[in-house]
Amino acid sequence: MTMTTTVGSNVTMDVQNGTLVITCQLDGNFGPSSSGKTVIVASTGGNVGIPGTDAQIGFNLYHKVNSKPKLSAGTRAESTYGDNVLAKVKGNTLSVVVKLDADFGLSQSGKTRIIASTRGNASIPGGSGISMGVNVYRKVKA
Repeated sequence: MTMTTTVGSNVTMDVQNGTLVITCQLDGNFGPSSSGKTVIVASTGGNVGIPGTDAQIGFNLYHKVNSKPKLSAGTRAESTYGDNVLAKVKGNTLSVVVKLDADFGLSQSGKTRIIASTRGNASIPGGSGISMGVNVYRKVKA
């Protein structure tokens, strides 16, 4: 069974057979970030629940305010990041794949268990000048 949900700005989540796929278009422009240093391309708008699971995600995609992303319909690239994050660029679309059964231990605060993380912000594959930050976790049960 597939569960598809659109959240935040320009973010679609599909969950099937224990795998989360986040999809967004790379030409999004949802204005400046709160700091004013970057332009938001896509965002969950904070941490949100992943449908049909007990997991949560925080996802942000952005570029620097004074730079224009280099997008090409012919771009095809993929790369892995941090813990359990696979990013694929095909043309103007980014797909991020996370296996939801992973467990990378407790977060630093000890309040959550890490499922996937880019471990900070990272440039997406393909040389577009766009960066992302991904954190997927489960709250620790008391």
